[in-house]
Amino acid sequence: LNIPTNGLTYHFDAQYTPSFPLGGTSWYNIGQSGNTVALSNGPAYSSPNGISFDGADDYGLLGPTGLGLTNSMTLIITQQVPTYYSGDCDTLLCGFDAIKGSQLNLYKWNWNNPYYWNMLAYYTDNSNNVQSIFTNSDPINYGQFTQYVFSLSDNGDYLLMCNGVVLVGATAPSFSRWNVNFGEVRFNGGGIGKVPCIYNKFTMYNRGLSLSEVLQYYYLGPIVTSGLTYSIDAGNPISYSGGGATIFNLTSAGGSGTLVNSPTYNIANGGVINFNGTGTF
Repeated sequence: LNIPTNGLTYHFDAQYTPSFPLGGTSWYNIGQSGNTVALSNGPAYSSPNGISFDGADDYGLLGPTGLGLTNSMTLIITQQVPTYYSGDCDTLLCGFDAIKGSQLNLYKWNWNNPYYWNMLAYYTDNSNNVQSIFTNSDPINYGQFTQYVFSLSDNGDYLLMCNGVVLVGATAPSFSRWNVNFGEVRFNGGGIGKVPCIYNKFTMYNRGLSLSEVLQYYYLGPIVTSGLTYSIDAGNPISYSGGGATIFNLTSAGGSGTLVNSPTYNIANGGVINFNGTGTF
C-alpha cells in the first residue's frame, strides 16, 4: 500500500478487487481487522471508481459490534457527491453509533436548497449534548470525488480536512473525556437520508494521523508537498474520475486541465491516460 499502514485497522477500497470483487453484497476489509461492510438493497460497482448507491434504498453497514477504536482514531472517506439532488433530508456521509450512545457524524446538508450543499461535522458527547466541530455553508462541487478526514489524537487534538486542506484543527479537552468506542459505521444513511452517490474508499486508523501522513494518503504516496502548486494524477479519482475531458488539480491552488480529442483512460498501473500521438493532447 502507498498509504500509511501503522494502525490501519479498516481499509475498504472499491477499486481493489480483493476488497470489492466488482459485485455482491460484501465490501471486504483489507486492513488489520476482518470486519466486512454489508451492502443492502443492491449497491453496484460503478467502473472504474467505486460502489454506487441509487439514492432510493441502498445502504451499507459496518458493525454493529464494537469496532475496537477507543479515544484516538482517524476516519478517511472518499466519495462522489451527487450532481443534483433536490431532497430536503440530511445526507449522512458516515455516522458512528457508539456502544454507550455517543456518536460522531459527518454530514452534507442541502438546507432544503437543491443548488447548495453544506458540510456539517459534530459529535454527541456522553451527556447526549451536541457539540459542533465545523459548519461550512459554501457550495460543494457536484460530481467530483471528495475526501474527508477526521483525525483525533489521544490528548484530544483533532483535525478536520477536505481534499488535503485543513478546515479546522484544535485541542478539544472534551474529546479526551469522551469514550470513543464505536459500535457501527453507516454508509449512505444506513436507513437515514439516502441520496445517489459513489463510495471510493473508507479507512479507519486506531490512532491520530499527522498532517504529513494525511497528505500521504491524499496524494497516494509520500511526495514533497512544500511549495506544491499543481498536481494531477490519473490514478486518483479526486483528480480524474476515469471519464470526461476535465482533470483536476489536487492542490489547494485549484484549477483543472482539459483533455482534447478524447484521450482514453485505462485502469492499468493504477490509472493512466493514453494519448494516441496524433490528435489527442
